[in-house]
Amino acid sequence: MNDSNPFTDPTPSPSSNPSASLDPDFSQRVTTKMKSSRPWAEFFAGRTRYSIPKAKEVLPRLKENIIYFQTNYVVIFLVLCVYCVLTSPLLFISFVFVVALWCYFMIWRTAPVTIGTYVVLEKHKTMFLSAVTVVVFYYSSVGPILFWLLNASVTIVLMHAILYTPQSAYELELSFGSL
Repeated sequence: MNDSNPFTDPTPSPSSNPSASLDPDFSQRVTTKMKSSRPWAEFFAGRTRYSIPKAKEVLPRLKENIIYFQTNYVVIFLVLCVYCVLTSPLLFISFVFVVALWCYFMIWRTAPVTIGTYVVLEKHKTMFLSAVTVVVFYYSSVGPILFWLLNASVTIVLMHAILYTPQSAYELELSFGSL
């Protein structure tokens, strides 16, 4: 290969080293984040932990519960994502195709992609894969599914965060009774 080719990328390709394209701290961060999740028994606590808040309690309760249960809310979102993919066969096939395409070009393929004498740069490869992803998901009708997913997730999170009595308010209510 000619080193004076202006179309070659001077930086080493992350796809030449499969582990270079993956964040080495990713699994550690996920493990740390999952350890910070609250027990599901606490998340689905008994009837005494849920109450309709007064108007002035809504925002503080919402903020405290979203911070306290953030990992649990992310897990619920991910479970709903998996549900959507598994219950929509076309989306499932599209998802598998897109993941396989990205993995092939960004992780498994060690040789640079060439078209004739032109070596495709990483940024062009990423732009091409992004465009293919958008087109494939557009034709697999991902729009209504995403709309449902976001609405269901937001509704579940807001309902739980507003109706769940935070630990601080619950302990105050137990010690002084209902005000």
